[in-house]
Amino acid sequence: MKKKKWDVISIVLVVLSLVATICAFALGGCSTCVETAAGGCVPMKCHWTFIAVGLIQIMAIAAAGMGFTTPGVHGRRVCTAMVVLVNVIGLFAFYGPLMGLCTNADMPCHMHALVVSVLQIISLVVAIYAFFACSPSQKKPKKEM
Repeated sequence: MKKKKWDVISIVLVVLSLVATICAFALGGCSTCVETAAGGCVPMKCHWTFIAVGLIQIMAIAAAGMGFTTPGVHGRRVCTAMVVLVNVIGLFAFYGPLMGLCTNADMPCHMHALVVSVLQIISLVVAIYAFFACSPSQKKPKKEM
């Protein structure tokens, strides 16, 4: 893959990760609290899930940003593999066994998680494409007549 194409893919990955991070922090989880037995108020688990995903997405920004400074093919593959890994962890935080969302599907955290997840999936697809497209340039074999 040529340097210019790689730079465009890196910019796309940085922008997608940045927007996902901003959405994770800005949209957040549910605004209501869970009352404890002592009368205190504790944020719902979706609140902490969005904070964790926002922090995880910061690593995706760093990994995608390293694509500008990484000169070799293997370094680029490591950067894209890291973006893939971070986005998979972020998706597992929402929908997997890691943290999760509120049990009530009518709560706003489910729609907010969908927005962030769509951004993560798009970033995941672009990173997987970049991983396989940045293979070492091979010389085309000469055609013999």
